[in-house]
Amino acid sequence: MPSSLSSPLADPDRLAVLRQTNLLDTPAEETFDRLVRLAARVLRAPIALISLFDEDRQFFKACVGLPEPWASTRQTPVRHPLWQDLLVAGQPLLIGDARRDMRVHHTWLVTELGVAACLGVPLTTSSGHVLGSFCVADWQPRSWTADDTATMAELAGLAMTQIEPRIGNHDPRLCGQLEQRLADVEASFQALRERLPGVLYTIAPETPNPLTYVSPQIEALLGEPAAACIGDPNAWGRWLHPDDADWVIAECERTNRTGEPFAAEYRICTRDGQVRWVRDEAVLVRGGDGHPQFWQGILTDITASHLTAARLAEALEREQEAAGQLTAALKQERAAAEHLRAVDQMKTTFLQAVSHDLRTPLTTILGIALTLERSAAGLPARDIADLLHRLSSNARKLDGLLADLLDLDRLARGTLIPRRQLIDIGALTRRVVDEAGVRDEHPLVVDAPAAHLEVDAPKVERIVENLVVNAARHTPAGTTIWVRVDRRPDGVLLLVEDEGPGVPAHLRQQVFQPFHKGRNVADHAPGSGIGLALVAQFASLQGGRASQGVVGQRRVRDGDVGIGAVERSHRRLPVT
Repeated sequence: MPSSLSSPLADPDRLAVLRQTNLLDTPAEETFDRLVRLAARVLRAPIALISLFDEDRQFFKACVGLPEPWASTRQTPVRHPLWQDLLVAGQPLLIGDARRDMRVHHTWLVTELGVAACLGVPLTTSSGHVLGSFCVADWQPRSWTADDTATMAELAGLAMTQIEPRIGNHDPRLCGQLEQRLADVEASFQALRERLPGVLYTIAPETPNPLTYVSPQIEALLGEPAAACIGDPNAWGRWLHPDDADWVIAECERTNRTGEPFAAEYRICTRDGQVRWVRDEAVLVRGGDGHPQFWQGILTDITASHLTAARLAEALEREQEAAGQLTAALKQERAAAEHLRAVDQMKTTFLQAVSHDLRTPLTTILGIALTLERSAAGLPARDIADLLHRLSSNARKLDGLLADLLDLDRLARGTLIPRRQLIDIGALTRRVVDEAGVRDEHPLVVDAPAAHLEVDAPKVERIVENLVVNAARHTPAGTTIWVRVDRRPDGVLLLVEDEGPGVPAHLRQQVFQPFHKGRNVADHAPGSGIGLALVAQFASLQGGRASQGVVGQRRVRDGDVGIGAVERSHRRLPVT
């Protein structure tokens, strides 16, 4: 034991007075037990102790809420100079948060007992000797007030009126004075409890926990007089809101078993049918022998704050909903802006492509026309025939481009209707390939057996022509192009293959969009970006589809623009 502490503890005069009381190692007495219960109730503390300091220990003359083994042994060694304030200076000891207080964070109060806050005042005789302390303690940190200290000092004075008569040189008449003073203090505390805004109550420790005391404020909260509630085992069941009753009762039963503090927020029903929210906090008060004596708690009306919180939550939800709507609107606006940019880019691409496709044949036509106009009479017949052939060829190109644009517009407006007739798809394919004009630069391998099917012949011609011309445009001169017609049970499959590089997987759907062009288009023949869009839409118009991919080492042609196969599946006709 530190010498700074052992000296006041071992003071022979103090020890002589302590031993004259004949209180050390004596059984519990109701007088002192009432005082610790009163202290616990008034200060709403789970632990209250009256301790007497012997030379090397403190003996608990009365205690409530103290866990085992201390409730049974009723003593602990005095091992810390913290009690010097009490013994030497005779001053109260206040600890708000023992876990952060460097004076006590490593003492038995924290490490063994688990106390988080304590308030102790000295038990001082009229001759000035400190015999011990009157303490209250809590499991949670607390901010002790001046009123708390004054209350404990008053209770310590009451305890001393019980102790001092036992010292040999005191007047026995003080015993009667003590009883009267104790009654006066209890009446004062009763008046104090009844002025508090919350509802103070005590209940029995066993289920159904009937009320043994409730302050008059219960009538303002629930509309029932306090006297009618005390002893009523059905009071809690009558008050609890039906939606909260089950879980609140379950929590009560659990804390009855464990002895843990009870804390909950729930709804109660008043006598006139109103619903109110309350915060209920209670602690189990134990006797000197460690057995439960009663639950002591306080009910606080939190209806106003709960309604405010609910309104704030609703307002927050509305704001979040508005923010979500604003976010969605911004996304739509961004999407619209992106669409407009895409449309503008498409328009630019279209104008560039179409202007080139229009300008090239027009320039040729104009040049041939001027040549014929100025010097036709002096040209050989063979040259004139060649010029006329080129003139008609470029005119057909212009006509084809204009037809593509008109068809694309009619498809977009849904006014293009297929005119089906039974034809030989194989013969049509062979003819269109021969007329495509690509044999001069690319070897062609055509495998197109007879296959009769009911289709719109002009649209199928355009499909075959666009696929073959596109394959020629996007592959080096001299490479082979394969055209194949496969008969299927439900139609035909038209394949156009080449030796080109193909299209990356992530672009295979885009190449069938209007005005989308490949990256490897030659500068002298960029194309309009219309042909493959018409392939896909003409195929869809007749119940088929367009796709692209790889067959063996050859590409089902779409270069970077995407071409593929047209598969008839709309009608199943016999194939001959």
